[in-house]
This record gives sequence, structure tokens and C-alpha cells, in this order.
Amino acid sequence: MQAIGSAFDFVDENSIIIGTGDGTVFLYDYRENKDKRLLPHTREVCKVKYCNSLNFVITGGNDNKVNIFDLRAWKQIKELNHLAAVKAIDVDKSKLVTGAGKYTNTYFTILIPIPIYLLSYKVLLIKH
Repeated sequence: MQAIGSAFDFVDENSIIIGTGDGTVFLYDYRENKDKRLLPHTREVCKVKYCNSLNFVITGGNDNKVNIFDLRAWKQIKELNHLAAVKAIDVDKSKLVTGAGKYTNTYFTILIPIPIYLLSYKVLLIKH
């Protein structure tokens, strides 16, 4: 596999999720030297987060999108739109928080509850 990664997160002792400058997301197993690929973004992937408790991968990009994947099926579950490039993601068993910024505004999306298919969310705008 050859890719220039701009974002990554470890899945386990053998695998890593890598987001690249062209919008591709790789699940790479370095023990077996195999990868799976998706192209969920049209621009650079800025943030990748693995949620161990749900076996989800969440990606954020310069295309203002957040994508949520089921790691077992390696398929997209949900796509969310932001008002700016997504630069921050955090997740636990009950919440997903994403952050994006544009000029002097910062946007946060708080998604409650998980499981993902029941998502309702709030968008907070913080000006500074």
C-alpha cells in the first residue's frame, strides 16, 4: 500500500485507519499487508476516529462532511454535513461530537443518541 496519510487512528495491534489527501480512507492490516479502501470524501480527510465500543469509524474532511462507517461490514452508515471543514471528532458510547471552523466561527455538532441510525443532533455556533 502506498498512501500519504493526513489522519489516522489505531484499530487494534494489527490494523490502522488512514485518511489521505485525496479523500480515500484505508483500513490497513500491516500484519497481512492488506488494505480495504473507500472514497467517502471529495477532499482531504482531516480527522479519523475509531470507536471501539461500537466498532465504528468516523471521518471528517475538508469537504465539510462527517462519514460514519461500520467497520465489520466496511460500509457507510451515515453522512452528515458541516458548515466548514471538519477538524475535530470525539466519540464515546453515547455521544459523537464533531468540530469545524471557518474564519472566526467554530461549529460543533453534538449527536445523541447512539446507535447511529437513531441520530438526532444539535449544531452549536461559537463566535470568537
